[in-house]
Amino acid sequence: MDENTENLPGTPPEVAEAAGAVNLLPEKSQKLYKIAYNQFMKWKQEKKITSFSERVILAYFADLSSKYKISTLWTYYSMLRSTLNINHNINIEQYHKLRAFLKRQGENYQPKKAKTLSPQQITKFITEAPDVKYLATKVALIMGIMGACRTQELHSMRIQDIKDLNSAFLVTLPNTKTKIRRSFTCFPILTVEGKSSAWSAWVALPEDIYDEANLASPISTTNKDQQRYQKEYEHLISWRQSKEAYGVNEEILLAFGQICLLNLLQIFCRVKRTRHSRVEKSSGYKVSLDVEGRRTIVNLRLSKDQLEEIRAKNINKEGEHALKNDYLHVAVRKFEEAAALANTSESRTQISKNLIETRTKIARKLVQKALFIETSGGNPEEASQLLLQAKENLEKASELDSSKQTRRQLQFVDLKIDGNTSFNKAVELEEEALSVLENALESNETEFFTATAKKYSEALNLYKEALKKYEEAQKLNEANVQNEIDLILRQIEELRESEDHMVRLHLSHNIKNIKIEKTDATKQQTTSQTYQEQTDVHF
Repeated sequence: MDENTENLPGTPPEVAEAAGAVNLLPEKSQKLYKIAYNQFMKWKQEKKITSFSERVILAYFADLSSKYKISTLWTYYSMLRSTLNINHNINIEQYHKLRAFLKRQGENYQPKKAKTLSPQQITKFITEAPDVKYLATKVALIMGIMGACRTQELHSMRIQDIKDLNSAFLVTLPNTKTKIRRSFTCFPILTVEGKSSAWSAWVALPEDIYDEANLASPISTTNKDQQRYQKEYEHLISWRQSKEAYGVNEEILLAFGQICLLNLLQIFCRVKRTRHSRVEKSSGYKVSLDVEGRRTIVNLRLSKDQLEEIRAKNINKEGEHALKNDYLHVAVRKFEEAAALANTSESRTQISKNLIETRTKIARKLVQKALFIETSGGNPEEASQLLLQAKENLEKASELDSSKQTRRQLQFVDLKIDGNTSFNKAVELEEEALSVLENALESNETEFFTATAKKYSEALNLYKEALKKYEEAQKLNEANVQNEIDLILRQIEELRESEDHMVRLHLSHNIKNIKIEKTDATKQQTTSQTYQEQTDVHF
C-alpha cells in the first residue's frame, strides 16, 4: 500500500506489500480507470492543488460538464470513486454536494436510444442480402439474436464453442459479462433437405390463373374485401418490379410468399376456388388446395431435383452479384457450383453464359496485366505465367462456347505466348553470341567467330519469328501489342549492327593473320639469303 493507507496493527510488512500489489480494478476496463485517474491528477497539478476535498472534486466535475454529457460524467464519477479509494483512501461517495450537482446536470438530459431492427428488416436482410458480401454479418446477426449475445461475447466466440447437432447448433458461451457459463441453440425455421419436403406456407399455381383482367370478376364479396384483394395484388406487382422480375410464375410466388403468404393465398385461391380444387403443374411443382369454409390451406411438395434447381438459381444470383462487383474468382466458384446443381436447360444455359463471361473477363485482365509487366520492364517469367493462366481460362470458356469472339481471344493469347517464347530464346542466343565473341577476341581463333556468326543468325531468325507472331496478334485487335512490335524491331536492328561489327572484327582478324604470315615468310627468306652469303664468303 502507499503512504496514505494505514496498516492494521500486527500486519507483517511482506503481507502489506502483497496486499498492495493486488489489482482491485476491473480487468477489462482498468486502462480506462487509470486514464481517468491520471487526467484528474494532471488537472490537480496544473491547478497546483494538493487536497482531495469535496470542493476540489466539485470544481473538477464542473470543468468536465462543459465538455461531456451527464452520462459521461457519471462514468468519470464511478472511475474516480474506485481509483481515489484504492490509491488515497478517499471515499467521494460521502461528497453529497457532488452527487447533487450530477443529478441536477441530468434533469433535462434526453438519452439517445439505439435503433432496433424490426422482424421484417431482419428477415429481408437474411433472405435478400448476398452471401458473398454479408455472410459474416448474417452469422453475427443470427447468433446475436438467438443467443442474446453481447458484442464481446460474439468477438470471443471460437469454433470449438459450437457443436453441430445436425438439426440445430449448440453454442456455449464460456466467457460472459456475468461470469456465468451459458448455452443456447440455433435452429432453422425451414429445412430444405431430403428427397422431398412439404410446407403449408408456400404457394405455386399455373400462370394463367393470375390474369389481372380476370381478378375482380370472380370475387363476389363486399367492396371492402375487393379493395383489400386489389391492394395485395398491387403489392405483389410492386415487389416484382423492385426485383426486376417479369411474369407471375412459381419462382416469383415462392420468393414473395415468404413475405406476405396468407394475404397472397386469399387473393389467388379465392379467385379460382370453384375451378381449381387441386392443381399439378406439369413442370413438377405439386400443389394441393384444401378449402374449409373461409380457410384455404396450400401444400407444396418439391422433389430433390426441384430443390436443387431452386438452390442452383440462388447460387447463380450470388455469382452474378460477385461478377457485378468484380469478385471474379468468387463468381467462377459460384457459377460452377450452380452448374453442378442445375437440372433445366434454361438454367444451364444462363449459368454457362455467366461462366463464359466471367472467365473471359478474367483472361482479359490477366492479358492486360502481362502486357503492362512486359512494357514496364518487369519480370518476363511472371508475364508468361499470367498469359498461361489467361489461356487456361479461355480454353475452359471455349469448351462451353465456341463463338468467334472466344476463338479470337484464344488465338491472340496463343500467338502472344509463341511470340514471347521465340523472343526470349532470341535474347538468350544473343547473350551467348556476345560471350563467344569475347572469347574470339581474346584467343583470335577463327572458329569462335564462326560460332558467334551462327548464334547471331539463329537469334535473328527467332526475332523475325516473334515479330511475325506479334503482327498476327495485332491484326486480331484483341489488345494492343504495338509496343512489343517496336521492341522487336529495335532488337533486330541492334542485332544486325552487332552482326556487322562481328563481321568487321572477323575480317580484321583475317587480315592481321595474313600480315603475320607475310612477315614470317619475309623473315624466313631474309635468313636464308644471309646464310647463303655467309656460306659463299667462307668458301
